[in-house]
Amino acid sequence: MNTNNTTIDSLIADLIKDLENNKAEILNERYPDDRVTEIADGWVPIYYHDLAACLMDDVSLAELDDEGLAEGVTDVFKRIQIAIYERLSSAAFEWLYEAQDNEAEAE
Repeated sequence: MNTNNTTIDSLIADLIKDLENNKAEILNERYPDDRVTEIADGWVPIYYHDLAACLMDDVSLAELDDEGLAEGVTDVFKRIQIAIYERLSSAAFEWLYEAQDNEAEAE
């Protein structure tokens, strides 16, 4: 992962490149949903510097779409990680459904 200028947009772009590079493998998986979830999880930054950079770039990461995911979590950096994971997994699933549709159309 490139940690020089971490933004949510750069993470999503890098995630999509990763998914594209593994497209055939993902689409041939028995459970491709699990695979894209795993890949998205791998792109969530772990270093405070990167998490803070993402938050500075997009302050909406301070609010979660699904508060249930962070029930009882008070660590601000963990909450940012959860918010980033929400965004990345959403982008990953959007990519997956589009890739599956494209493959179905090609058949």
